[in-house]
Amino acid sequence: TLPEDGKVSLRVYNMLGEEVIILTDEMLQAGDYSVTVHANDLTPGTYFYSFRAVGESTQFSQTHKMVVTR
Repeated sequence: TLPEDGKVSLRVYNMLGEEVIILTDEMLQAGDYSVTVHANDLTPGTYFYSFRAVGESTQFSQTHKMVVTR
């Protein structure tokens, strides 16, 4: 949920910190969103996804672990 319009970035990184997928990197309007990660091209293992939103009056950043299994 975005409380205000802003630049949104959602990226996936491997354990070495290398960017492997850019899920979104664009200006979005305030509202509710969802993203589906198609991990078919990723090898099984641990990854991190980083979400960042920068609006006119707020900034938010969060990183979480994601495990890909087959």
